[in-house]
Amino acid sequence: MKTSNDPNIETLAMLASQARFANLNPAAAIRSAFALWLECQAVLEKHGENPHPASMPAQTQKAIIQKPTQWPIPLHNFYSLVVKGRDEGASEKRLMKFLPEFLLATSIKLRGKSIREGQAAAKKQIAGWRDTGLEEPHWDWLVEPYLKWWQHTGRLEGKRQGGKTRATQRKK
Repeated sequence: MKTSNDPNIETLAMLASQARFANLNPAAAIRSAFALWLECQAVLEKHGENPHPASMPAQTQKAIIQKPTQWPIPLHNFYSLVVKGRDEGASEKRLMKFLPEFLLATSIKLRGKSIREGQAAAKKQIAGWRDTGLEEPHWDWLVEPYLKWWQHTGRLEGKRQGGKTRATQRKK
């Protein structure tokens, strides 16, 4: 019986196509791939890693993120705890994709304004956070909406961008 944490058929097929399973018939390769997948899950869980963070609701992800105890926190701490880009530049780029739309939707001052005005407000807000840090109300206001956005929109954009980058590199 398949549970919500079991791999999908595409994942098993990808694992079964590895060279280590080439000498097995297809059914045995799938069984071996599933055993490998279970072993990987066990290792992740043993080391305290959550093997399915992307499939968790944003509220659960927010609960897992350790909320700072001292305020204000530097912007780079917010990036490392919540945004989790490759580096500070990638994190800021992600936040700049999220923040204009979020500000336009939640700020009374910006309601009904253009996306350019939202982008200008986002740049100003990030500059302010860079200078003074994030206060606890900003944390509470941003974390869950950001995680929901990343789960549904941001990840897809990151994958699309990654595909474009790889395609560009192949042409060179």
